Amino acid sequence: MFWVNLYWSLLVLLFGACVGSFLNVVIYRWPRDISLRRPLRSFCPSCRSTLQWRDNLPVLSYVLLRGRCRYCRAPISVQYPLVELATAFTFLILFDAFFVARLRDGISDLTCDWPILLAHWALAGGLIVVTVMDLEAYLVDIRVTWIMTGLGLILHAMWTPAASTAAEGWIRPGAIQAVAALAATVGMAIGALIWLRGSKAEGEDVSGLPAPAGPPSADTASVETGASAEAPAASACESAAVESQTSAELLVAGESLVSRPASYAWIWAVVGLIVVAAYVGSMVLQDYHAWTRLIHPPRDAGGRLVWPEASRVDPGLVRTGVGLAVLFVVLTVFASHPHPEEDEGIVEAINAEAVTARRNALWELLLLSPAILLIVAGLFIVGGNPAASQAVERVLHWKVFGNWQPLWGLATALTGWAIGGALAWATRIFGTLGLGKEAFGMGDVHIMAAIGAIAGWSVAFIGFFAASLLALVGMVVILCRRQGRALPYGPWLALASFIVVIYHDRILDYLQIMNSPQ
Repeated sequence: MFWVNLYWSLLVLLFGACVGSFLNVVIYRWPRDISLRRPLRSFCPSCRSTLQWRDNLPVLSYVLLRGRCRYCRAPISVQYPLVELATAFTFLILFDAFFVARLRDGISDLTCDWPILLAHWALAGGLIVVTVMDLEAYLVDIRVTWIMTGLGLILHAMWTPAASTAAEGWIRPGAIQAVAALAATVGMAIGALIWLRGSKAEGEDVSGLPAPAGPPSADTASVETGASAEAPAASACESAAVESQTSAELLVAGESLVSRPASYAWIWAVVGLIVVAAYVGSMVLQDYHAWTRLIHPPRDAGGRLVWPEASRVDPGLVRTGVGLAVLFVVLTVFASHPHPEEDEGIVEAINAEAVTARRNALWELLLLSPAILLIVAGLFIVGGNPAASQAVERVLHWKVFGNWQPLWGLATALTGWAIGGALAWATRIFGTLGLGKEAFGMGDVHIMAAIGAIAGWSVAFIGFFAASLLALVGMVVILCRRQGRALPYGPWLALASFIVVIYHDRILDYLQIMNSPQ
């Protein structure tokens, strides 16, 4: 088991670091309308030199170069190795939680559960991208969330092994939930067509419309962007190691997330490597007794080796908890990085849009009316007709071969997408109507929908409320360093949902105990 865990840990870390390097490209290029394909190779924006492969090694190149470009010695933001390390670390925590610590019911065998692992890796990568964008510029590029949603639908359709469909497996929809999710999707499509036709009639440019939700607007949570004709087609190991330090290509929102003197910024990367190495060590050794047996094997009075009693503390629970605590600390520190000009700009945008906030909310509610009517009709037909309900169940459980039920898997993702998005959108609409200004960003609505499509509606639901508590704790530190009046909410939503993904089953068990009669 030691060598198996070590092998998979290193493999996951290498893969995660390469994906993180590619995410740096997305984080830099998409908000600046730069294609992922042109230029294909990463470059230094200060001296325009094309980077060689040895300068594109995730984290390692940054440490060896001491945080500076090899050619012009311009400083490289520590954001880049941190994104690579964060991606590798979150990938490892997910692998650990699913297949080593086994904290989730219905997931245990990599040979048949790899689609759900890939889906959650896509979720982690996407949440890292939107977190950095939100911290950097109050920006949520909804192309990222739509990619996450699409991968969730595809990979869930591929994942219906027997263990995941058992009573103690994954939370899956019945006939009523599946019909409601399908009705919501069709209704949203109708609302989108109404919006597109109305926008064209008014002569507006709708080529980049992100979602059927009315005019996009800025708020303390996020600012969504339109879609682009460019398709992501860069190498997974491409690095954007020095692309964000030129003043000519910085975002309107200001400098990169973290700009520290290159003389010591690379130390952050070294510390991150140490933290990851410590986590791998605890993971491959599994528990405390593995450490004690390795350092000082227990023996009886006759000098024979004996096995100690099993620990009552779940080592996987503790290990993942420490890893999540590290992510919380890192997020809190870098969310407190002050940029007063951007804060003031986003507050001014909110105040400027307050005049039309309620009208926009009513317009969005009108666009959602087809979905609401179709959901009511679907519930009436299926809920009041046992024959229709049984027919839907037969369709859901259609098996291609073995236990593969693609329609049930697709309905699982679609239900999560609909419930996650509906919860956030309802908060946005009714909060705006009540407060008279935008209460929740459309970018965060897209994030919630993507989380539900991959992790399930229960993760999106619990994570939505847990994000508020998490943000309140982080604000104590943030407000001590940062005097701005605007704080992004998307990063806390991302971290809270990631925590719920890991501890989902433990949280549900606790809630059941709390609600059970004494």
